[in-house]
Amino acid sequence: MFDEIRERTTTPPTPAKASLNRTLVYVLGAIAAILVIVAAILAYKIATTSNPAVPEHIKQSVDHPIFVPKKLPEGYKLVDWSLITDEGEKTVVFRAEDSLGSPIIFTEQKKPQNLNFEKFHQEEMRDTKELEGTPYPTILGKGPAGDRYVLSIVTDDTWIIVSTATRLSEQDFMLIAKSIKKY
Repeated sequence: MFDEIRERTTTPPTPAKASLNRTLVYVLGAIAAILVIVAAILAYKIATTSNPAVPEHIKQSVDHPIFVPKKLPEGYKLVDWSLITDEGEKTVVFRAEDSLGSPIIFTEQKKPQNLNFEKFHQEEMRDTKELEGTPYPTILGKGPAGDRYVLSIVTDDTWIIVSTATRLSEQDFMLIAKSIKKY
């Protein structure tokens, strides 16, 4: 009995109204998909672009441009509070860490004018290799004791030494070298 009443009181939607409802569902679905894509892109950008703010007093205490990597090996992030300077030596030091606390140390100083970098790399580094395709001359090797990996990047004004005891791949070091940018 109630089914009969329901059937008599419910009018089927007109074809124009049904078409409008379907169109509205498609439009809202498309808008939702676009919002999800935009949110994913923003989250990716935030996750992969981690640059510490370089305080003005640090920029003023050194006599060379400061360089910061725009990209790091997977799982590594720059540690904001790690940025320090030795005003006497006019060097800048900061680090990146992974979730286990394994550090990559960045040391920067004014490029020494009288240093023979080729000789330095031969005498102070082992198993050296020049990395091709980087914006600045870059040598990858090991420290004198062989227990640390060392990346030497020489810009026009700044000498950057990147070191770590963590076993990273050549591609990881290449990522750092290719993404190093003047702050």
